[in-house]
Amino acid sequence: MFPDPCNGGSTNYTDYCTGQSTASILLGLALALGTIGSSIPQITRIVGRKSSVGISGTFLLLANFNQYMVVLNCWMLDFPQLLGAFQSTSCIWDLIPFFQLLGLWSCYYIVWAAYIYYYKQENGKDSHYQYQFMTFVIFSALVIISMVGGTVWTIQVGPCNAPLYNFALSLGVISTIIGVCEWTPQIINTYRLKQQGSLSLIMLGIQMPGCGIIIIYYVFLDPQNWSTTIGYCFTFVQEVILVAFLVYYKLYYKGVVPDPSEVPQFFGGKKDKKEEKAGLLGDEVTSDYNY
Repeated sequence: MFPDPCNGGSTNYTDYCTGQSTASILLGLALALGTIGSSIPQITRIVGRKSSVGISGTFLLLANFNQYMVVLNCWMLDFPQLLGAFQSTSCIWDLIPFFQLLGLWSCYYIVWAAYIYYYKQENGKDSHYQYQFMTFVIFSALVIISMVGGTVWTIQVGPCNAPLYNFALSLGVISTIIGVCEWTPQIINTYRLKQQGSLSLIMLGIQMPGCGIIIIYYVFLDPQNWSTTIGYCFTFVQEVILVAFLVYYKLYYKGVVPDPSEVPQFFGGKKDKKEEKAGLLGDEVTSDYNY
């Protein structure tokens, strides 16, 4: 076991175990399983429909960066508890928040990959696809580099080290800033499309109240650093707005539903579209343009 730089080089990490009541453990497990399970409907819906329509690629980009930063934040600050779990099973329950965060991010990562794949099938390799694909590759590389580098750094100096602690805290702050506008592209996309598409209302219907419960859990039952918790507050508000939009367009909206191909992307490249015009002799001439 690695010497603990925050405890005089001791190899006993069980001192970091906070101890959880049975009620807290059960609630934490329920939240973790519920959070991961709530994302399954979104995965099955986009795969089942084989369509990217209705989902904002910009939202998925922001969501993945947001969730991963929280994962890395929690990983670095709670690393002693992780090592303690190898020494005592009682420490395992302290890791419930981390695995809950890891599970949610993993689901978003899968949905993002599926979105890029089906977008390519529907629209080809246009500029939006190229932007999304390159961002996905760069993000994946950054995950590997930051996780390995963060782990080595934490082993060497421990979370008690001021620079490391401030770095991990800054990840939470950046995640919070992203969280303020994370769902905004999806809200705008849904407003423009006037339809649900491949976006799962079941997922949101589960995640929205679940997010509220997580806030309560992280604040009162298993207190986490405020930088880990506050992002959920902004997410909860945005999910309420998005659910209201989806319910309205699904049940009450009677207006015109636009063609998805006519709706521009919120950010990150534009779709290439063929415009047909009549030539002088009545033949059709096509030209490419971006909007």
